[in-house]
Amino acid sequence: MSNIDILRTQALELKQKGLSQREIADELHLSSTAVEWLLGPKKSSQGAPPDVRIGWRSLGVYPRRTRYLAQALADIAREELHGKQVDCVIGVAINGISLATYVAEEMGLELSVYRALDEEKKKGTFGANFASIKGKNCILVDDVLGTGATLAGAIDMLKKEGGKAVLALVVVNKRSEDFVGDVKVRGLIRTLAVHC
Repeated sequence: MSNIDILRTQALELKQKGLSQREIADELHLSSTAVEWLLGPKKSSQGAPPDVRIGWRSLGVYPRRTRYLAQALADIAREELHGKQVDCVIGVAINGISLATYVAEEMGLELSVYRALDEEKKKGTFGANFASIKGKNCILVDDVLGTGATLAGAIDMLKKEGGKAVLALVVVNKRSEDFVGDVKVRGLIRTLAVHC
């Protein structure tokens, strides 16, 4: 069975469990475009959209390893911010939450959580059981930056709620750009497709 067939099977299984296309993309660390293609009629891999699947399960299984990732992200944040005032760390659901928890702890900051509800309309919500973001300078944390749609939605909602995004941190940046809108993005790793 090829990698594409394995991904197609996993995507179909997740769809049968009731996950949306966006949730499947998050779970498989693929773009929505790639998931749409996987869920479509079976065809050769020739027409597959370009993407890179990121799996960091071996890091995420143990909290100790997640803490190490978060410590590296917090170190990058300190380097990037140059002493700029930050009040809150926002974990972008779902995979960014555990990382953001440890980044917030490492930096002595409040924690908030953002969940995308409709990426196309840039709608989402901030968890009521976490810190308010109103009037605060915030760092957003997610695991993988693909199209940037989820982060763009989080930044947009943050502005609407009266907060300000000062930096975004990701474990892996799959884009060549260093910004989502006007917010700087720093990643531990950048992947780029090389076409020969």
